[in-house]
Amino acid sequence: MPADLTVILCTYNRASFLPRALKSLRDQTEHGFRVLVVDDGSTDETLSVLAEAVAKFASTEVCSLGENGGIGAARNAALGRARTEWVTFLDSDDAYAPHHLAEYFRARETHPEVDLFHGSAEVIGDRWVRDKNDPTKKVDIADCIIGGTFLLRREKALALGGFPEDCYGDDSFFFAQAREAGWKIHFLGPTGYRYHRDHESSLTKTTSI
Repeated sequence: MPADLTVILCTYNRASFLPRALKSLRDQTEHGFRVLVVDDGSTDETLSVLAEAVAKFASTEVCSLGENGGIGAARNAALGRARTEWVTFLDSDDAYAPHHLAEYFRARETHPEVDLFHGSAEVIGDRWVRDKNDPTKKVDIADCIIGGTFLLRREKALALGGFPEDCYGDDSFFFAQAREAGWKIHFLGPTGYRYHRDHESSLTKTTSI
């Protein structure tokens, strides 16, 4: 049976973190998925790392955008390029627990009416991020929408216009748009998404609002 799920992995100058993310995909207990990596104009050794990954994991496709456009633009490019009904996400400096995608496949079977699944993540490092509504304050990630945990129907995401670009908190804005559009949304609780905030180049630490 052809894979009907694509893991979208967008990356920009994350050559040192990519091997961890890619290994977590190879270590999944469920293998009925494809991987689409979008290189968002990296200038480090990212493409070399990805070439090795493709050689090891045949279901991986790499798309290079040429110049850096930001996470929203990269995700939108991936939504347009993927061919599966469902997509999910993995940031290139994060990782999945081995059971993560298997739980997502079970969730789809249990809730076939749902358009968007999301959940909480295992946070490794600093739990506090800037409030998208008031950058002078910080909020606990537990109170945030985490785009890496999204599992959604690709065609509906495209019809919605994809993710906002050049926007801090693009996943929260996307979630709000989906809810306003009447999507059926289901919160999964804890997922196997491992959100690494133990380095200073994390996007939630460096992106301007």
